[in-house]
Amino acid sequence: MPAGVEVPDGERVVEWAPTPDGAAVATETALLLPGGVRLPWAEVDQVRWRRPVLVVDVPGRPPVRVRLSEPRRLPEAVRERVQASIVVSAYHRLGRGGGVRVVARRAGSGEPVWSLVYDGGADASDPATRAEAHGILGDVRAQTGL
Repeated sequence: MPAGVEVPDGERVVEWAPTPDGAAVATETALLLPGGVRLPWAEVDQVRWRRPVLVVDVPGRPPVRVRLSEPRRLPEAVRERVQASIVVSAYHRLGRGGGVRVVARRAGSGEPVWSLVYDGGADASDPATRAEAHGILGDVRAQTGL
């Protein structure tokens, strides 16, 4: 691992790759990026590798793009960590069109982090759509016992 990369105590490095600004580091709990950016796996929705850029989607913010000078095994390690964090993933159609994916991911605390990911056909700004999705979330939580 390159000098100057700060990994919090207790976090084990899984893989790393150089970037023009330093290094991107995958630990067991998060993706660490230059500039002190920390993306916990429980918050990452999707990862795409478009050589030489790793694109990380976190709901509620623009995609994070990381240019890797040499990818090493970082894209695969990040994808594996994101997939390993998923406890529940269930897609449901919505009455007003489109659908929502209900996702629970493991967090460092042990408690799952729940999220709703609306597809392009769903109007997430519509209060009735959001109420329906939250009702589905409640049903999934009750069914899984999480």
